[in-house]
Amino acid sequence: MKIIDLYRFLCAELTSISNNKIEAEAEGELILISEKFSALNSFNLSKELVYGSSHDIEVKQESHNFILQVIKCRKAGIPIQYIINESWFYNLKFEVFIDKYKKTLIPRNETEIIIDKSIDFISNNKVESALDVGTGSGCIPISILHNIEKNIKWVAIDPHLNEIPLNNAKKHNKLEHIEFQKISIQQFRKLKINKYDLVTANLPYVPSRSKIENTVKQEPQESIFGGKDGLIFIKELINILPRILNDNNSIAIFEIDPSQAEYFRNLRDIFNIELIKDIQNLDRVAILNLI
Repeated sequence: MKIIDLYRFLCAELTSISNNKIEAEAEGELILISEKFSALNSFNLSKELVYGSSHDIEVKQESHNFILQVIKCRKAGIPIQYIINESWFYNLKFEVFIDKYKKTLIPRNETEIIIDKSIDFISNNKVESALDVGTGSGCIPISILHNIEKNIKWVAIDPHLNEIPLNNAKKHNKLEHIEFQKISIQQFRKLKINKYDLVTANLPYVPSRSKIENTVKQEPQESIFGGKDGLIFIKELINILPRILNDNNSIAIFEIDPSQAEYFRNLRDIFNIELIKDIQNLDRVAILNLI
């Protein structure tokens, strides 16, 4: 089978699963340019090559078998990022899956707002130390470090830490800049607290009664739900912010559920608050610094 025919077959199957042709075509491209598919064929593809100079290349039977397995997994509701163990975030590729016991939340486009705001802050302020809470795949500190020239020492904590963020940091040559710790906020607050110029947090914030898509149910639920109002872990971090922020020139950046905007507005006696909207015009990120 030729590359172009395999791609069309794949997109047709994925469209039947999602009922979304555009989404299916995007997933199809991710699969064909993935390291797993490239390894089977001993060449790398791009979207342009699929439609261009490589469109009539015959693929090996192993490649066809791989695509059939991918389709089977997608029909079972497994996210494409887990199937190929690749998730693109801020123009970088991250591992997110080892097995059903070792996987991380799949990075979302909305979280890129944290990266943008962190880079802006670092570019205009003296930042030497930073803390990432609930680091998951490690995509936040790794992406920030990849896009700045300053030497910042990061601490990244997560109670469900596994080797995935370490693999990502090593892959992007940031391992020596990030100290990963398998620890909860509750445990962290009992330690000798250091001061940080920047705190980033993409904590579980979805209210427990919220409905989520079937593919999201495949992700670690402890990384998604944050109690009745989604604020359990956010409040724990808020409580120790006055102790860990270096001074009133330091900031903390949270990803939030839009329903939590009012909670953050009510913190204005303690913090200066800025709410940032996402592309859907919903409150998605809160930036705090001490008054």
